[in-house]
Amino acid sequence: MSQLTINTTQNVTINFNAASVGERIGAHLIDLVIKIAYCLVLYGIIFAYALKKVMDSLDQYTVVALLIITFLPVVFYSFILEATLEGQTLGKKLLKIKVVK
Repeated sequence: MSQLTINTTQNVTINFNAASVGERIGAHLIDLVIKIAYCLVLYGIIFAYALKKVMDSLDQYTVVALLIITFLPVVFYSFILEATLEGQTLGKKLLKIKVVK
């Protein structure tokens, strides 16, 4: 890992290690597995079994709206977790890397 040094406007020096490309790819793959598992479990449980009869009775636009709302957490996964977990998603937390402003 390379050492980075930032000098702020208040003359405070901040030192931190930059994550390697391999660590970043690994964190992304872990996050991707989490997203895929969420989608598969959600689709398998809710849409294939529980709501099959209900989904058949709804029109096409309502079904699409339900799918979009249900899978919205996958779209905002990185944004929400990085905002709430101090710059880390679950994959980054496992590999001990984080986003720094």
